[in-house]
Amino acid sequence: MKKIFTLILLLAGITFGAMAQKADGVKINLGADGNLPLNADYSFGAGLNLKAEFPLANALKLTASAGFTRFFYNDELKFAHEVNGDNETAATFVPLQVGLRYFFCPRFYGEGQLGASFGTKSGKGVAGEIYPDTGTAFAFGPGVGYLFPLKNGEAIDLGLRYEGWAKDGSTLSFLGLRVAYKFNL
Repeated sequence: MKKIFTLILLLAGITFGAMAQKADGVKINLGADGNLPLNADYSFGAGLNLKAEFPLANALKLTASAGFTRFFYNDELKFAHEVNGDNETAATFVPLQVGLRYFFCPRFYGEGQLGASFGTKSGKGVAGEIYPDTGTAFAFGPGVGYLFPLKNGEAIDLGLRYEGWAKDGSTLSFLGLRVAYKFNL
């Protein structure tokens, strides 16, 4: 846990250094995600996020992102919660990540991100099970994307990624489709 926070603080320091050197090139993305969980307990996920992009070199950018994501339980897990007197239908998370985005050409990019995903619940359910959205998980994931240019440097950012959140020997993994509006800061 301490290693994750140290990594996040270190990368935040690099981010602010990049901002100080090239503030005119900072881009902001406001986006929405649709997520297809690869774990049997969830049927789908959805979220909102904010991503900042800081230039490091001509084709290389440093990214920092924060979001809010809900994964909805499948019918079996919803029923199990109802039987136990718990009417929960979804697990909620707040992912924070930093990464690198490399543009292979002016519009097509690949990226990788690392960080943490924070569950919003605490405690245990009625039957004593630990909620799936408690505590902190290590978040990681590669992805690719394409920018559809608009005017004045603005763009629609369409991205596809694999992401995993590892905690206590298990991983919540999913495929995510992100659509974002990208603009200059």
